Amino acid sequence: MPVSFLPSVRTKQVSWRKKAVYALCCLLVMTLVAFTAHAAETPPLRIAVDVPYPPFTYIDEDTGKLTGFDADIAEALCRQIGRDCQFVIIPFDKMIPSITARKVDIAVAGMVRTEERLKHVIFTERYFRSNSIFVTLVSNSNTQEFSMEGKSIAVQKGTIQEEGLQGLGVPSERVMRLQTSDEVLAAVKQKKADLAFIDGVTGYYTLKTEENADLEITGEPVIMPHMGEGCIVLHPSLTALRDSLNNAIMELRKNGTYNTINRKYFTFSIY
Repeated sequence: MPVSFLPSVRTKQVSWRKKAVYALCCLLVMTLVAFTAHAAETPPLRIAVDVPYPPFTYIDEDTGKLTGFDADIAEALCRQIGRDCQFVIIPFDKMIPSITARKVDIAVAGMVRTEERLKHVIFTERYFRSNSIFVTLVSNSNTQEFSMEGKSIAVQKGTIQEEGLQGLGVPSERVMRLQTSDEVLAAVKQKKADLAFIDGVTGYYTLKTEENADLEITGEPVIMPHMGEGCIVLHPSLTALRDSLNNAIMELRKNGTYNTINRKYFTFSIY
C-alpha cells in the first residue's frame, strides 16, 4: 500500500505545480498585453505653440523643424511623464479657446496666470520668469527721453503685455494690437508705431539679431505682480496632468535638463 500511495502523491504535486506555473504565465502574459494595449491607446499630448516667437518657438531654417526653448522644454516634459508630443501651431490669442474646445490639451507659450484666464483654464507652476520692455528705433532713443505720453504702442494680441498697457493707463486708441511678435517689431521699424511693448526675454534675444540692429530697449523694464511668470496652460479637467507636469518641471530642474536647455538659448537663467 505505501508503495502504490507515494507515486500518487508525487503525481498530484507535479500536476499542481504545472497548473500554478501555467496560471502565473497566463497572468504575466495578460498583464503585458494590458500594459501594451494601454501604451498603444495613450494618445500623444497635443501642445499649442506660438510660431514664430524666437527664441521660444521658431522653425529652424536649416532643418525645417520646430525648435526653441519652449519646444525643447515641452519635449523634455513629455519624456519625463512618458507621453509623446504633438505640436500644434496656434496664434497666441487663440490658445485658450483651442484648449476649452479640446482641440489641444495644453499650451506651452509662457502664458501668465491672470484672474480672467483662470475663469477658463488652469495653470502649472511657472517654468520661466521674465519682465516686459519697451522697444523703439535707435534714432528715436538717441534724441528723445523715454515717455509713453502721446505715443502709439504696438503689442501682440492676447499677451500679458496687452493687459499691462491697460494697467499702465495707456488709452486703448493708442494701442496697436497685432497677431505676432514679428509684426509688433515691424510696426516700429516701419514707423507705424512709436514703441513696441514685448516680453523681455524674447526682446533681449531678438534685438541681438542683425535684422533688428535698428531697434533698442528704451526706458526701464516693467515688472508687475505675476506678470513675468510663464506657465503651461491646461483644460480645467486635466488636474492630474497638471500635477504630473508640475512634478516633471521640478525633476528637470533637479536632474540638470532644465539648465542644459536654458544655456542653449540664453546666457542667463530665466527660471
